[in-house]
Amino acid sequence: MDIKPYQTILLRRTLCKILGKDSSSRFAKFISILNPNKSIEEISMQYGFTYSEIQLYVSHLIKWQKVWLINPLTKFCIYTINSKPLDQKLSEYAEKFDNIRLDLLQILKQVEVPKSINDIS
Repeated sequence: MDIKPYQTILLRRTLCKILGKDSSSRFAKFISILNPNKSIEEISMQYGFTYSEIQLYVSHLIKWQKVWLINPLTKFCIYTINSKPLDQKLSEYAEKFDNIRLDLLQILKQVEVPKSINDIS
């Protein structure tokens, strides 16, 4: 995978599920400073990690399916939900979670039409 300096990392799991008992302190520090608003280059410069060190960590995290490699989040980013019909998704969630249907509907309707993060209330 080609990891670019302008990209960033978005965690798919909580920190405790990524860090094991045998994790190095350097790797633990790297995981704890990740911020989807900062690029890999910014993280490297601000916290003293080499670019090759970050590439190694990120490539392992991607291989282990612990992170997504994305462009940094800004208030101008545009996000949409999956193109599956909203009602079908809600019925899938309703089967798994009893009381979440109305709250989930309100949240998903905010991003039903592509909007920037800045536009979501």
